[in-house]
Amino acid sequence: MKYAQLIIFYLNILGAMGFSLIAPLFPPLCKDKGISNQICSYIISSICITQIYGSIYSAYYIQKIGMKKLLIISLIGQIFCTFFYGFMYFIQNNFLFILSGFIDRLFHGFFSSCIAVIAFSITATINEGKELEKAMGYIELSWGIGLALGPAIIGIFFDIGGYCLPFILIGFVDISGLYLFNTIPDKDLEENKSRKSSTNSLEEEKKKEKVSLFSALLYIENLLLVGSLMVELNTTDFFIPTLVNYLKDSFSLSTSRASLFFLASTIGYIICTQMINTLTDLFNNFKLIFIGHLLAVVCCLLTAPIGFLPHNYIFIAIGIFIQGYVGGMVNIPVFIELKNFGKKLFPKNKELQRDIPSSIINFGFSVGDLISPIVGAWITAHFNFQKSAYFASICSLSMAFIFRYHYINEIRGTKLIEKENHLLENKESSINKDDN
Repeated sequence: MKYAQLIIFYLNILGAMGFSLIAPLFPPLCKDKGISNQICSYIISSICITQIYGSIYSAYYIQKIGMKKLLIISLIGQIFCTFFYGFMYFIQNNFLFILSGFIDRLFHGFFSSCIAVIAFSITATINEGKELEKAMGYIELSWGIGLALGPAIIGIFFDIGGYCLPFILIGFVDISGLYLFNTIPDKDLEENKSRKSSTNSLEEEKKKEKVSLFSALLYIENLLLVGSLMVELNTTDFFIPTLVNYLKDSFSLSTSRASLFFLASTIGYIICTQMINTLTDLFNNFKLIFIGHLLAVVCCLLTAPIGFLPHNYIFIAIGIFIQGYVGGMVNIPVFIELKNFGKKLFPKNKELQRDIPSSIINFGFSVGDLISPIVGAWITAHFNFQKSAYFASICSLSMAFIFRYHYINEIRGTKLIEKENHLLENKESSINKDDN
């Protein structure tokens, strides 16, 4: 693995570890302070507002400031936000707690969005062809490892030092990531080359990128790919403000033990990222996304669980494992197809081929992360946890058939096209033999 890619791998692990602390720790803290699940989900989801903003404008900031400088600034901001999450425990006034929670999440959203877009852009800059697909697997693997280590840190350090200690520990570890990234030479990121090759003024570039991003989103192909990503997130994110409290209330589990259920999703995600190249060779990207949505229905019904299954947390763990596996089946093929479509949209501009797909996929993550926890918390508050899971399963089933209807030729046609090409090759070879 290239040195720059290795550092991105490490930064993604740290970022995922920080994110993994929020879902199991923040909702119980809100509950202890008398703050409802609905308000808690609003605070958690508010991060996506500035993530969306960061997704739209990151391409401009990259060209204006440079990838390395922008990422250093964003890492410093993310470290500060991580420390602040821990110190929120000491805020006794609920109004100040809610206000500071919103402010911290909004800043964290912008910084994390810039980091995510730059991670995709750096990966696309230093890898091409099959190497890019392999590197994307590493990016997803790094997130999976981080999400796996997070619950382990919670289980150990929550019992030792309570709510604050896991956040403080991650904050200090993040500083090492900042130092290591600063050691990457600019030439490894092709910063000088890309900055010199730009012939337009910054204002012209800004206008061009704004039009390019929104124009790219208007294509039905991109809308379906982003929609698939958002629906897949819906099978995951509605658990964030609800699952830990549901497990605690239903099975009398402690916060640290309930948080370990998120580890099942991470394990499934890690396994899928290492199998993704084999899966795409067998099914192609479009068919894999379709199958992923069908499996998402199964994972939601297991997690609820459906009526004829006994009320047992084993089925919940299996459902969450499948949920993580589905995440890898959808996320990686979506990015690869967005990148391929970016080449068609911007055949002469390699920077836009790199930055616009990175911005679009981060945009999809941000919007999905904004909507899903709010919807899940609202349904849980007005009905129950099972109804929330059933709603997510209906969304996944609907998306599967919408996606299949539009991409039926791509889903069915890969094997047929290969057979046709093989027949043509045999025919040409036979003609050449006859001529000889």
